[in-house]
Amino acid sequence: MSLNGIRHSLTAPYHPRSNGLAERAVQTFKNAIKKMEGPLHERIARFLFSYRITPQSTTGQSPAELLMGRRLRSVLDTAHPDFTLPSQKEKTKSNARSFKLHDKLFARNYSGKPLWIPVVVCKVTGPLSYHVETMDGLVLKRHADQLRKRYTEDSEPDTLPEDSDWDDDFTPLIPNVPPPPTPPPLPPPIRRLTHSRMTTDHGPYVC
Repeated sequence: MSLNGIRHSLTAPYHPRSNGLAERAVQTFKNAIKKMEGPLHERIARFLFSYRITPQSTTGQSPAELLMGRRLRSVLDTAHPDFTLPSQKEKTKSNARSFKLHDKLFARNYSGKPLWIPVVVCKVTGPLSYHVETMDGLVLKRHADQLRKRYTEDSEPDTLPEDSDWDDDFTPLIPNVPPPPTPPPLPPPIRRLTHSRMTTDHGPYVC
């Protein structure tokens, strides 16, 4: 606990009110389990799910939303399908990557190199799923995250270099990048002088 910056404070024995918040949480859990029906493991799972999707008064968000960045779907969402805030809908819609029929794309290749192969959208099967056709006539199923546009504003390349090593989040567009400048020539190495040792009649002589 000390590594996480938690200080362990001990309360007086036989005085549970000293740890009121923890005791209140235990009492809430016990009362909920008693009122539920079904096997014990199912009652515990339902209680934990309800707790994790309930917004907390201190943060204004549920524990699940703080952990995963999104709200979990529950029975309340089924009864009220328009409960989602309009701003959340617009944000999801703006972040979605969509393509149209006959769009020329690059698809992620999982059978070897090159990592990206040119394809054409032949069928839209869902909001983010597509059937694409390769140059060899092979039809592949790909998610929008596995597809990239095959053109830039200035050029329209047909293939990607075989040694491309882009990750899944990189868009393989080919910009016009100037070559790097030629580095200046290096100066010649400095030679170190060494003393030569000569032998005379009176002993060794260093020059």
